[in-house]
Amino acid sequence: MSPDQFEHASKDALDGAIGLGAITWPLWAQLLQTTGYVITFIGGIVLLGLRIAIAWRGLRDRQRRFDTKG
Repeated sequence: MSPDQFEHASKDALDGAIGLGAITWPLWAQLLQTTGYVITFIGGIVLLGLRIAIAWRGLRDRQRRFDTKG
């Protein structure tokens, strides 16, 4: 393959990739948005779980201090 043919083929491949991305933009933009919602939801669940665990530990510590004071 000559350098000119290689350059032409690489330009065609780049044009094809850009064209395919432009045509499929609505599909993968929606996928990115949905994925973002899922990641946000999972992150919220994790943070809520951590907050509940911290509150539970604080409640147990207070109960233990109360029990030892008698």
